[in-house]
Amino acid sequence: MKIYLAGPLFSAAERTFNNELTRLLRNKGHEVWLPQEFEQRTMTAKQIFNKDVEGIDWAEVVVANMDGPDPDSGTAAAPIAKSRSFCFERTFALATNCAAICLSARSKATRTTI
Repeated sequence: MKIYLAGPLFSAAERTFNNELTRLLRNKGHEVWLPQEFEQRTMTAKQIFNKDVEGIDWAEVVVANMDGPDPDSGTAAAPIAKSRSFCFERTFALATNCAAICLSARSKATRTTI
């Protein structure tokens, strides 16, 4: 399956988590688009956006890591009911009929049905 792995990548711990999850998924035979493998510090916001859209268009499913104090405020889209905001990638995937799966390791994860 072609998976776009969305999530925070601002700290070393977040990038390490993303790398490890990507490794596990690839070992299971999946193809994974990991944005941190494509995005460079020299890229503009528009270039990053375009690269992310390219990855989502390529994918069969978006897996969105919703851990952290808020769901990746660096890429958060418009707020959804009750002040919950969701990653741009997840929202874009749903808008383009791409499957989206949200994951969270938090013990008090919130369930939202769309």
